[in-house]
Amino acid sequence: MRRIATFSCVLMLVVLALTAGPGRAAVRAVDGGIEFSYADPSAGSVNLAGDFNEWSTSATPMTDPDGDGVWRVVVPLAPGEHQYKFVVNGGTWIADPDNPRTGGDFGNSLVEVAKDGSLVSAAATSRATAPSGTPTTSNTPLNSKVYIGGFFRMFMEGASDVEGDSRLRLQRPDDQFNLDVTANLSPEVWGKVRLQLQTGEGGANELSTDLYKARSHFEDENFVVEAFYNDEVYSSDEPFELLGHLDLRGTIEEEHRPFGQGQQGLTLRLHPFGSRLELLYSDTYDEDIFNRTEPTVLDPRKDGLNQNTGTDVLFGRWTRPLGKGRIGLSYRGEFNDWWVNFTKEDNPLPPEIQAHLDAQTDRRDDQKSDNFEMAADRQFGAFDLSWPLPHHVGLQLAAGYGWENNRWDLGNRESLQGQALVNGPVDIGVGNQQLYRTKAVLEFDDPETSDLRVRVSHEIDYQRGMDAGESQVVYRTQPGSMVGDRDRFTTQSIDQIYQDVNGLDAVDILRLGPAPERTSQITEVDLGYRWRDWDLGLEFDRRYDDLGFSRFRDLGPLDTERWSFRTSPRVRWLPFADPEHHLQLAGQILQYSNPAVFDQVAAENLAPNLPGQGYGSLAAIESAELVLSGLLPAREVLSAPLDLRLDLRFVDYDGPDGLVDGDGNRLDLDGSYFQPFASLVYRPSPRLRVELGYGVDPSFYDVIDAQGWPNGREQWRENYLIERRLDPFNPMNVLQAEKALEDRTQIVINALVTF
Repeated sequence: MRRIATFSCVLMLVVLALTAGPGRAAVRAVDGGIEFSYADPSAGSVNLAGDFNEWSTSATPMTDPDGDGVWRVVVPLAPGEHQYKFVVNGGTWIADPDNPRTGGDFGNSLVEVAKDGSLVSAAATSRATAPSGTPTTSNTPLNSKVYIGGFFRMFMEGASDVEGDSRLRLQRPDDQFNLDVTANLSPEVWGKVRLQLQTGEGGANELSTDLYKARSHFEDENFVVEAFYNDEVYSSDEPFELLGHLDLRGTIEEEHRPFGQGQQGLTLRLHPFGSRLELLYSDTYDEDIFNRTEPTVLDPRKDGLNQNTGTDVLFGRWTRPLGKGRIGLSYRGEFNDWWVNFTKEDNPLPPEIQAHLDAQTDRRDDQKSDNFEMAADRQFGAFDLSWPLPHHVGLQLAAGYGWENNRWDLGNRESLQGQALVNGPVDIGVGNQQLYRTKAVLEFDDPETSDLRVRVSHEIDYQRGMDAGESQVVYRTQPGSMVGDRDRFTTQSIDQIYQDVNGLDAVDILRLGPAPERTSQITEVDLGYRWRDWDLGLEFDRRYDDLGFSRFRDLGPLDTERWSFRTSPRVRWLPFADPEHHLQLAGQILQYSNPAVFDQVAAENLAPNLPGQGYGSLAAIESAELVLSGLLPAREVLSAPLDLRLDLRFVDYDGPDGLVDGDGNRLDLDGSYFQPFASLVYRPSPRLRVELGYGVDPSFYDVIDAQGWPNGREQWRENYLIERRLDPFNPMNVLQAEKALEDRTQIVINALVTF
């Protein structure tokens, strides 16, 4: 209890320090001159210093006659430009935080008086530009071009399922301090970073400091270039949604989040000859930013998660007006390069590499390559046309062609350079295929005359597939996704796993069986309707696949079909004055028509002695999910700045009947689970939020946004599987994690302070 009391005192001191913050200011023309005002209730004195009073710290005192914390003074100023600053408590010089115009050697605030005594607008003397995402005025006396902000977050849970201790007890707090620094050198040149200081399992004795995200911006009349690190920076507007539009795992709604998390790279925007050109390059340094570095699931020898996957992404988008509409060209390329060390016992030499080495009869064994690089390139180009139709209906048509190329492309001792053998090219194909896509989209949205929103799209894809001797190659981080693109119908076996790729023990590459020939039809319907205080939504997705395998696992050729349906209704009620207050009921129903052979192959390979094989992706487990969530005002009832937050989740799983595993045991893939979360939220000011709740918080987790994202339950389930080294692709394990989440008895204290 002493530790908790000490921590509470520290937290209160931080709250008081951060919520005090800098004052606000304003400049306006009044009778008698120009009125300067500065709001700071904690100030003992405020003086106005400028070139009009020879920068005196006492000649122009400001007063607060009514005691409201707003200091004012009226100064008669001659026409022209003047520099000034506020002097707080006799020695702290502060630039006007509400005046974006600065100048001089010390970042002084600028004000310009017209001949008639009025103020010249700052907007009239500076070029408009996109904001940097944070206030452009300074809030620190250190530099008028620097803005400092951030947030402090504390999470403390009390649980009764701690190993070796059945008592309900509070655990060590998990603290996180995020410092945001933005440097606005000019409206065209700015940069911002977020530094994150976070405690570990050892509490305050175990601290980690990371550059969590960063972004810089340079703008010229002809182009805009930005560099970014782990920051959401881009989503394209082309119909195939090739970049961005990312959904959070374990959630109902489609968030369509921009691209940039776990990435670092550059964006460039140009306007050549009346068109628009956007280019992006990124390197994937972290495949899954939601999981911290921990011992891995599938192989206890491995040290950590989420390493650099050797994946680069290139994207380009060109658009140009055409009559009433617009034409566009898009390109997305994903380039993977993975070095495999075949001297390691766990990496058997593949036949094609052995044949390559055997053909080098003029070299000794110690002169032949023992490290080879696998290249897996996936590229896609598309053309689209947008055209307005009558009655506020928009039409989009798109067609594209893509290809996939998997090959060994480099060896470590292939080319002679002087007296040494160095990296050199090889060209040993592993598997290739082509992809054709077409899509049509109709969209209606006229907020001025109608509260109805409609979007209907239909897409037809054809994937050529691979021959029986070819392989599809993907990467896997531990315990990240089974495949890089998270294909919902990953159907093939893992023929070979190569470990310690690129010298990283948390990245494997997988050689899968040949990709099937596939014809897919995907239909999506999104409806929305606003009526008074109600916002209604309905999403329906249908997918049909006609699959033709040249080799399906060890069963030989196979032709089959597969269907999936997703229905997601949503009702949101917003009758309150504060737009943050709401009540929402959202649901999701997943239904499948799965080939029996898929279910049975999955069942036969779900034994515990086959960890990480991903066979569970074949088993089609239907589910019905319902989530009641909201933030309800309780201030009038409790006479305090309190809100009630709810997030109640019910989910029912229905797996195939009659399945038996490889040992003949019947598999039960059914289950119903109720996972409630409720909290009392104390919000005395917009900068302070404290919660006392019960259950696993769905949103208070370690992600970019201070409030968290609504996939906290999914993160909890993933961590549950990680800690127990359970195969995350096994549906039986997934249901086990759902049950553990339902049985979780947990009290949480969340505190969020922004500044």
